[in-house]
Amino acid sequence: MSWFGATGGAHGARSPRPAVRFGDAAWWHVLGFDGGPPRSLPDVERRFRRLAARLHPDRGGSAEQMQQLIRAREQARRQLVPRA
Repeated sequence: MSWFGATGGAHGARSPRPAVRFGDAAWWHVLGFDGGPPRSLPDVERRFRRLAARLHPDRGGSAEQMQQLIRAREQARRQLVPRA
């Protein structure tokens, strides 16, 4: 179980996109999108800012949590940015 309570998608449901795992959770679980990947990058950015404010080491979170959050946002950006 991750620090959000997400299970990493172990419910047997297949996601529409291949999961890139960070520890036990796919990037969308790390960002708190437990229903699957979000459809837009602005949704990811809003969620990242909210979680970063809570999980930053200066605010009581840990460096490991913040690094995982940053890696998840980077992966989301790679998958959600429209390709020209």
